[in-house]
Amino acid sequence: MLSLAQKRSRLLLALGALLLALLLVKLLMPGAEPTPRLSTLQSSEVSRLTFSVRGGQTVSMAKTDGDWHITQPWNRRADASRVQILLSLLTLPASTIYSPDDLSLSEAGLAEPAATLTIDDTTFLLGNADTTQRRRYVQSGEQIALLSDLAYPVMQQQPEYFANMRVFAPGLTAISTPDWQVAKPDQLWQSPELSQTQAEALVRRWLDIRAARILPWPLPARQLPDAVEAVPVSVKTPGQTLGYVFYQLEDVTLIHADSADHVMAVEPAAADALLRVPDDA
Repeated sequence: MLSLAQKRSRLLLALGALLLALLLVKLLMPGAEPTPRLSTLQSSEVSRLTFSVRGGQTVSMAKTDGDWHITQPWNRRADASRVQILLSLLTLPASTIYSPDDLSLSEAGLAEPAATLTIDDTTFLLGNADTTQRRRYVQSGEQIALLSDLAYPVMQQQPEYFANMRVFAPGLTAISTPDWQVAKPDQLWQSPELSQTQAEALVRRWLDIRAARILPWPLPARQLPDAVEAVPVSVKTPGQTLGYVFYQLEDVTLIHADSADHVMAVEPAAADALLRVPDDA
């Protein structure tokens, strides 16, 4: 069952995707006149962004070889569809462009912005919302506009909202635990300890599992008990073998990859299912 936070995240993503689709349809209609925007940047050419909400932490991302990665507060592959919601600021139409002399910056919430978003070298300040129009004052340089309020709601989410929450990358070719090993030398999963049905069931679990939280590592506030059970495993993908350690605590299992600056928190039952041999159906 989805948690309230997960439902809210999915709703925000669906709403953002719908509004972006409607915007594209409007912009691509034959005869449509050019609409003023706050920036001439093209989202496809952007390679980095940083944002922070007033009173919150800073989140930074960078695009490498076509893929977005979170680089602060930890390093993790990003969910590209959610990055696009932030980049929508580059394409949102502005019915009117104001100068700072046309408005009261305090009344617009731009004297002390609610959030700051820097895309490459262009900084956007996000001020107050006009709730009647579902728009928000946004300033870039000497230009201010009321834009559809897409970016700010997702900027208020935890950094995990923008992360790819899959614990293990697709393309696994081998998994090794203290109790069993599976490998895929050709088209079929094989194991000296398990039947093919058991091996395939286990691999599906490993590919499907997602983290509930991502935490910085080493943990700043919570020390691991001396008696914690640590289970080493090894995962292989084409061209890479990576070691993991499962730290099995009472209320959570922490999965840490070699040299990673973060740890993935999963439900103990879900983590146990990765290590437990399933019944042979």
